[in-house]
Amino acid sequence: MDVEPAQLRAVPHITAAFVDPEDDEDSLDGRSSEDANLAVDRRIAVSAMLTGHKPRTASPTSVPRWRRRRAELLLGRRPAAERVPAVAPLLDAFRRQRPDADDEADLLRRSYQVAEFLHGDQRRRSGAPYISHPLAVATILAELGMDVSTLVAALLHDAVEDTDYTLGECRVDFGADVARLVDGVTKLDGERLGKDVAERETFRKMVLAAGADLRVLLIKLVDRLHNLRTLGAQPPHKQARIARQSMDLLVPFCDRLGLYRLKREMEDLAFRYLNPQAYAEIHAAAAIDQRRRDAYFATVIKHVRETLREYRIRASVRARPRHM
Repeated sequence: MDVEPAQLRAVPHITAAFVDPEDDEDSLDGRSSEDANLAVDRRIAVSAMLTGHKPRTASPTSVPRWRRRRAELLLGRRPAAERVPAVAPLLDAFRRQRPDADDEADLLRRSYQVAEFLHGDQRRRSGAPYISHPLAVATILAELGMDVSTLVAALLHDAVEDTDYTLGECRVDFGADVARLVDGVTKLDGERLGKDVAERETFRKMVLAAGADLRVLLIKLVDRLHNLRTLGAQPPHKQARIARQSMDLLVPFCDRLGLYRLKREMEDLAFRYLNPQAYAEIHAAAAIDQRRRDAYFATVIKHVRETLREYRIRASVRARPRHM
């Protein structure tokens, strides 16, 4: 049974124009501590979402209407006719890999609900809701066949860094396994250590954590892939820095781990920002010749399929373009 939002007390969130997932300066670690009552409210709300039990809070009639409406928005509650769950692509990708894991799929759905609640009205620099980023990361990992703990950690991977949620709360709510993964990809405090030092130490921390559990590195690689996909919203100097860092540090990891799909896309996206003129020229040249290539490969595919059918070999044959 899902939690009715009218019976949750709305928990105030930090309101920011945007939160940049690649910038230590946006870390919320340095802010003053919130009132203890807000932490209690957050615990009640998160616990209710995870268990499906109605929290013992004020009755719906005594809760101000604006609070009920805000809770409904935070929990994504809309009339059934308008409801298109944002988490549906993640659940679909997970069920394709694990069709009988109903309990794990339900945990995923509730974990998304918690992550959406925690990030509240935070926005990315592009203006998209911040929750769209961890959701995209989790969906890509689900398509790669990762286990539910990895997917839950992906949904929460920025919550400790960019919201009031603590690693201790994560451990209580989701277990030590998920908390360890979240901790492995959480950036260190750039304000306290200095941006350059924090960036180096964060990478060192991640590599050491990956030595104990490779899933930490997988979450980081997919996290960076999605950030590269949305890099157009960043100023040019950040585009160049993030693209160069991706090529020098993260693409080699993809290569060593055999994640060639991630490697190809990451290289293409980084190339686009490191050398935009060369990228545009190659892209235009490839587009001009595409019709002839498509016709050629259609003939080749037909011939291969006929040969396989002749030898009674069942196979899927398709052509795909190489990366830039």
